[in-house]
Amino acid sequence: MIEKDILKTDIRERMFLEMSDKDIFIQAKNYAFEYVDKALGRNVYPTEEAIADLEIFNEDLPYTSNQPADILKQLHKYGSPSTVSQIGGRYFGFVNGGVVPTALAAKMLSDFWDQNAGLYVMSPIVSKLESVVET
Repeated sequence: MIEKDILKTDIRERMFLEMSDKDIFIQAKNYAFEYVDKALGRNVYPTEEAIADLEIFNEDLPYTSNQPADILKQLHKYGSPSTVSQIGGRYFGFVNGGVVPTALAAKMLSDFWDQNAGLYVMSPIVSKLESVVET
């Protein structure tokens, strides 16, 4: 767990510490799995209470960084119940598709790659994959 003293360190140093620590990624993974495991048992559209709870996000921007674990906890506690559940084949709104597990896992991996796909020299893999799907 990232200690509060780390919040006083340089932002770049904190980012690398968070990357090496992995706790926030494990926390996010656990929240994601909890969300998916409960998806079929919840309403497709969020309840009025869940939507009202979004008021918690109406706050002034902090002067200092918050604890990463606290941010994820708040997003999951109030954000997850306020989503429109588009997984599980019960959503008949806009054509958004549904999550395909392999595609979601690939998206997670590519999010960590954090590539800029503007030019081949900036990301050969992204350029290659783009050329494959264009044909």
